[in-house]
Order: sequence, then C-alpha cells, then structure tokens
Amino acid sequence: MNNRVSTNQNYKDKIALSALIFLLAAAGLFCLIIIPATESIKRIKLDTEIQVARVEKDYQTGKWLKERAENLKIIEPQLSELDKIFIKKDNSTDFITTLEKTAEKNSVTIEPITNSTFGAENKLEEGNYSQIPMQTKTRGYFSNQIGYLSNLEALNYYLNIKTLEISTVNDDKAPSGEINKNLDMHIITDTYWQN
Repeated sequence: MNNRVSTNQNYKDKIALSALIFLLAAAGLFCLIIIPATESIKRIKLDTEIQVARVEKDYQTGKWLKERAENLKIIEPQLSELDKIFIKKDNSTDFITTLEKTAEKNSVTIEPITNSTFGAENKLEEGNYSQIPMQTKTRGYFSNQIGYLSNLEALNYYLNIKTLEISTVNDDKAPSGEINKNLDMHIITDTYWQN
C-alpha cells in the first residue's frame, strides 16, 4: 500500500511537473514568438496607416491638380484676351496715341505725353509685368472731361486711377447751356506693362 501511495505521489508529481513544463514552454513560446510577432504586427499596422495617409494626401493633391488643369483648360482661350490689357513695352507709342485720340475725340486738350510723364517702374512679383505710374493733365469743359474719363475707363488697357484733381479755369467762350468754365484735370494713373 505504501508502494501504491508512493506511485500515486509519483504520478501526481509527474503530472504537476508536466503541467509546469507545459506552462513554462507556453510562456517561453509567448515571450519568444507571440510578443515579437505582436510588435511586428503593430509596426506593420502603423506603417500601413502612414502609407494610407500618404496615399490619401497624394490622391487629394492629384485631385486638386486635376481640377486646376481643368480650370486652366477653361480659361486658356481667354488668356490672350487678358494679355491684351497690359501695355506692351515695345508698343508704348500705340498706347500714347490711344490716349491722345481719346482726348481729341472728347474735345479735351491733353499735355504732351513724354518719358517724364511716366514714373519709376515697379516690377510685379508674379509674371512678366510691371506697374508704372503715369501723370497726365487735360483741359476741357465739364461734359467733355467726363466723356474723356468714361472713354479712358473703356479702353482695353488696365489703368487704375489713383488720384484725380480737378480745378476750374474761367472761360467765357463756353457753348450755350454748358457750365461756363473749363476744367483742368490732373490724373495720376497706375499703368500695367508687359515686359
């Protein structure tokens, strides 16, 4: 009987030892295989999220570029019209002639336009363009001066009137029904030139 108890004890010890060895082996497997695999999976997940964010950003950039290209295709035919509003450096005489003809058309006298009429050139940051201030002086009756300003605004050039000074000059030769005064007009205008 003592032998039987001892044998039962041996079996119990063997079972406990086997369970302990199994638990140690499972813990060893867990530490050596599962934990590194879990860390590797976490790194892969993080890398995947970074790639997804990068692809999403590239997709949005591509979408934005595609929209811009479509918008450019829409306005491209109009670009030549836009270039026409800028005065070409080699066509300055055409511009000056246009101003003089506009004054003549409205029965307004304009002081001769010379190089001293234009101020210092200011190159614009974007594009091949410059802004140059211009000073002109005109004399004429009120309605003629208003017509001149209206026609000046209607020109196919981009002009930005910065200052407009008006002073009166007595003139008894005004047509009937007209305000009996000549006006002197001093105009400071920003002109935009294509280099």
